[in-house]
Amino acid sequence: MDVGSIPTEGTNRFLFYFSQFSARLFSMTPEERSLLERTAALVAENNVILRKMRRSSRWQMVFQIGYWVLIIALTFGAFYFIQPYIDSLTGALGDLEGSGTSTSNGTGTGQSQSYAQELQQALKQL
Repeated sequence: MDVGSIPTEGTNRFLFYFSQFSARLFSMTPEERSLLERTAALVAENNVILRKMRRSSRWQMVFQIGYWVLIIALTFGAFYFIQPYIDSLTGALGDLEGSGTSTSNGTGTGQSQSYAQELQQALKQL
């Protein structure tokens, strides 16, 4: 092909390159055509597989987020449920700590026994 025969204007240049491309496309050997068809089939199959992988990844993310939301919700729910018991235990332990200083003087031993009984009752409720 002579360089001088290539059109330089817009539409004519496009038609020239399109005609060159279509001439190459339609003048394929049967071996080249079968290779192109196998490649196109592989590309289509890969596209299907990649879409399935992406869909699976999205569902995995949704279930993983749901799993952690459930774990956190159960944790807060369990804390809300046992909070009264924890409060009674911390109150009883605080009273025992407060009575420990008074028992060092020899007074308040009756109070510490009542607090110990209160603590045992609170532990039985658990």
